[in-house]
Amino acid sequence: MLVQALSNTKDKSGVTGMAVYNNKGEYIASYAMPTEGGGDGYGYDLAVNPKKNVLLTSSFTGYTNYMRPLGELVQDAEAMKRFGATMAAWDLKAMKPTKIFSVPGAPLEIRWSLAPADNWAVTAAALTSKIWLVKQDGGGEWQAKEVATIGDPAKIPLPVDISITRDGKGLWVNTFMDGTTRYFDLSNPEAPKQTYAKVTGKQVNMISQSWDGKRVYITSSLLANWDKGGADNEQFLRGFTWNGVELTPAFEVDFTKEKLGRAHHMKLGSKSLRAGPVIRPRALALLAGLACASALPVSGHDARAPARARLRAAPPGHVHAAPHHGGSRRRGSGRRRAPAAAVPLHARAHHRARIHLHDVRRPRGLSARLPRVRYGPRGDRRHRPRCATRSAW
Repeated sequence: MLVQALSNTKDKSGVTGMAVYNNKGEYIASYAMPTEGGGDGYGYDLAVNPKKNVLLTSSFTGYTNYMRPLGELVQDAEAMKRFGATMAAWDLKAMKPTKIFSVPGAPLEIRWSLAPADNWAVTAAALTSKIWLVKQDGGGEWQAKEVATIGDPAKIPLPVDISITRDGKGLWVNTFMDGTTRYFDLSNPEAPKQTYAKVTGKQVNMISQSWDGKRVYITSSLLANWDKGGADNEQFLRGFTWNGVELTPAFEVDFTKEKLGRAHHMKLGSKSLRAGPVIRPRALALLAGLACASALPVSGHDARAPARARLRAAPPGHVHAAPHHGGSRRRGSGRRRAPAAAVPLHARAHHRARIHLHDVRRPRGLSARLPRVRYGPRGDRRHRPRCATRSAW
């Protein structure tokens, strides 16, 4: 677990670092934010691209600034100079900074494009209201450049959070001061274009979206000392549906009314992700065949069941894959393997089904033919779905 800090205990300025912890919460190591080669030592967000072995970090400000009321802070010219103006690229494996980018105006959230072929990330600078692109050039060098403007910078809309679509084609931006949620077309990341804007609150902070992009969630609180006062101090979590044209309110949790405090950040999950065990990557081929297999009848034991799996009926919400390893032998081995325990998986379990696989517990067991599906006894065509007898997904 890599944690980015904002300040330090020595002088409470913005010079800070990152700390690494293991899964038990035990401290492992720390890494100072770069102060040489143009680095200002400030920190805020971090974003990893493991395929490129790159970690990007951004910069905000220190304790002495963010603990002051915002209205007072912006009137202090010297204090306004103590905001981050850089991003850093790191060698992820070595945890060493490799390049410093000049990004004026406190670059905050960083989002990598999740499209497999993309090699770029974007960030928004809070004080200058600019979108910046970090991308490899033709020579493989990482470069950062300003590519778009958010609202009217003269009015300091204060972009605070961004959320990129899973295909890297769109970007949501929340601006705190004007309470506006904007959508930018990122089809060309070199020239993003705003295509939609809606006032979603008197103050808005974080924004998240569902994986399919059809739902958008917004919270209201930036910092206790920076939130607005009086009637403008809304504290909420609001959900919207998005049809590609308009944000439509779906629900709201009023944190003030419910006495829940300030609604700052959100991390969205899925009940289905928590209901069953984590499936090893090399066993995921099993899941691909469930949609087709779930409509099939269960038949008697197959003599070729060793090194394959059967599905049996289970309570709604689960099916159980029961690999029959007890009667199989590894090639070149003289001993049998112990029967494997049934593993609960998510599927349309109200259908009785059977599915046959190669042995997915061996790393080399996943072949191009997986999963292979058979439909009950030979000649039984009563419940054949509209997919090939042997289909691979």
